[in-house]
Amino acid sequence: MENYNENDLIKGIIENMTFVKNQPPKDGDKCAGSIRSALENAVKLFWLKKYENVPVWIKGDHESFDLYEAISDPKFSKCFDKITISYMHTIRTRCNQVLHGGSPLTVNETTELLSMLDKCIRSIEQAIPLTFLSPLPSKTTPHEAPFSQRKQNNIHSQQQGLKSYTAGDLFKGNSNIDMFYKVCGTYPEFNRCWIALKDLGYSDRGILWVVYMDGTPHGPSRDYLWVNRISSDSETIEEEYVKGEYVGVHKHRVTKYVAKDEIRVGFRRDPLGEGEANLCECVGVFQISEYRDTATGFIRVYKRISNNFPL
Repeated sequence: MENYNENDLIKGIIENMTFVKNQPPKDGDKCAGSIRSALENAVKLFWLKKYENVPVWIKGDHESFDLYEAISDPKFSKCFDKITISYMHTIRTRCNQVLHGGSPLTVNETTELLSMLDKCIRSIEQAIPLTFLSPLPSKTTPHEAPFSQRKQNNIHSQQQGLKSYTAGDLFKGNSNIDMFYKVCGTYPEFNRCWIALKDLGYSDRGILWVVYMDGTPHGPSRDYLWVNRISSDSETIEEEYVKGEYVGVHKHRVTKYVAKDEIRVGFRRDPLGEGEANLCECVGVFQISEYRDTATGFIRVYKRISNNFPL
């Protein structure tokens, strides 16, 4: 790997990350190349430090760097958890789409890609190990924003999240995925609103579910939308599938039915209706009770079975 120098790679990481962090989120398209370049330099640095003599992209006398190949190779992927590898592929795929004339980055996408990038590069630092980024602050202080005083004292800002939840608990982050981190100490896969409970160490079958419950349509694209409604007494949640098959980063089919023993630990985004998208409230534990067909899809109805989790 005589074409790669450790100091140059570190410089490339820092310069690209500095550039994107200084850009306003609305200018996300200007950042796509730098986001990908920062990740490329970090992946190259990993290979340089760990496997200097046998990088996966050198074949005989020919050297041609391929980010997909460098991330997917077992020598690399075995050093990282599956969520981090998923983030790396999301960055690669989404930035490629922008750089090759695809749909522009939204403000939310830009914010989330930057958070993913920071997590990926810090994971590479630990895996080498080699420190080249500034350390994270030792104590997280949530950004203060107005909401009702009766719930203000319930906000949880523990960086590692909680292992138990009670209806009424509030969690606030600086972005969507930061809010998830405040809730459970890890991040969802790109464009997902849930994390499997088994991935958090629980034996229960089901998911930790963070969604809007105000009856407005939401989804990862305009062609794949869901509407969730919570009853006034918070005892019932209706989850309505509105339209579309999402064919973005996560290709999947919509399945009407869920397992009878699957539970959902529910969290309502913007619980006070004040535009606080990165604030969520635990509303309890729910289980499927019935299905209804609609003209455009179907509705799943969940009944609350507990105010607390674990059960």
